[in-house]
Amino acid sequence: MVVAFSAVAKKPVADSGPRLEVATIKPSAPEETGRSVGWEGRKFMMHYSTMSQLMQFAYGLQAKQIVGAPAWFDTTTYDVDVLADTAEPTREQWKTVLQEMLSERLQLKVHPEQKVMPAYVLSVDKDGPKLKPPMDEEGMDSSGVRIGRGPHELVFVKSVRGSMGELASELQRVEMDRPVVDKTGLTGRFNFEMRATSTKPFFAGETPDPSDDAPPILFTALREQLGLRLDPAKTEVGCLAVDRVEKPSDN
Repeated sequence: MVVAFSAVAKKPVADSGPRLEVATIKPSAPEETGRSVGWEGRKFMMHYSTMSQLMQFAYGLQAKQIVGAPAWFDTTTYDVDVLADTAEPTREQWKTVLQEMLSERLQLKVHPEQKVMPAYVLSVDKDGPKLKPPMDEEGMDSSGVRIGRGPHELVFVKSVRGSMGELASELQRVEMDRPVVDKTGLTGRFNFEMRATSTKPFFAGETPDPSDDAPPILFTALREQLGLRLDPAKTEVGCLAVDRVEKPSDN
């Protein structure tokens, strides 16, 4: 991970793992409204999504970290189906395949840029972190940080050999409306789990769990369960500035 996002702006090389085999990009149907993202085997699917959202996934960015893109990049929605040339790429490998697709199909060219903007800073709480390092071989085949959503604004976090940079990236992807910058100073990898109540509803009308045993709000859960803090601050954030991008051609 670097400064504030988990990927760097570089074109994949031939021996770096799975490569793009074919991609289909079509404008979303007018009646379509439900965004979905997922992958199975060699196939990646992202429907009713903008190219900005696809780039956010591919580079581990929050929307505000994409600078200088044209208006359509963040408003026009597409259905995207991608086929990799090898079976079952990992999440991180899919990011590389999608970076390749953006470069080839949209002629996307970017460069890194630092900007000062409102963000959240992830740091260690005053009493220290509550994180366990993994056993030597634990999680070697499947590592990283994942954040999921449940009913009543439930947020569940699971890390297997995950880094603080990966936690920051997931927090900004799933929960926060601005970038999350890792300033914990923790360079190791850790196993941990956390349950919290989200800071925002996932869908219109969703309400928090009213019971006494409902998990605490996300900011409190980070302190109590992980020994970490998440505080709003205006700080320098790593961004990607768009030098060139073209609308995808019809398939």
